[in-house]
Amino acid sequence: MLLVLITDEDYRELFQAKSSLETDRVKELITAATDAGASVVGVDLDTSDWNPAFAKDLRSAPVVWSRGAEQQQEKLKLDRILGRGAVDVCYGVPGFVPDEDGLVRSYADNMKDVEGSPVASFTSAIVQSYGHRILRSPTST
Repeated sequence: MLLVLITDEDYRELFQAKSSLETDRVKELITAATDAGASVVGVDLDTSDWNPAFAKDLRSAPVVWSRGAEQQQEKLKLDRILGRGAVDVCYGVPGFVPDEDGLVRSYADNMKDVEGSPVASFTSAIVQSYGHRILRSPTST
């Protein structure tokens, strides 16, 4: 596993300290990771206001997107992702489960959205995507 971080210096130099991040630069980072042989690329960035056309060029890339969510009683109201609501990309949500006192002491692999549909946590979605790719790859002898 390789973790690629965007440091404060990267933010200033690569993205000119502007939010939201320049999508062409993000696409370059994802492409570099896949070109280097990444089986799965997890992207934990706020993409709620990005242009939906951004993801079209990355359809074949093994990307799992992080999607924000707001806890509403026992279920999650999902934020927009890649500039839209309903999406056909692989994503997961933060799995932090705050206790009654507001502290986080546990992490959920799966939750339910406001419609009752199952939603994987971000890390769980990455593991599932990786496992799916491993199971589908040829066995070396």
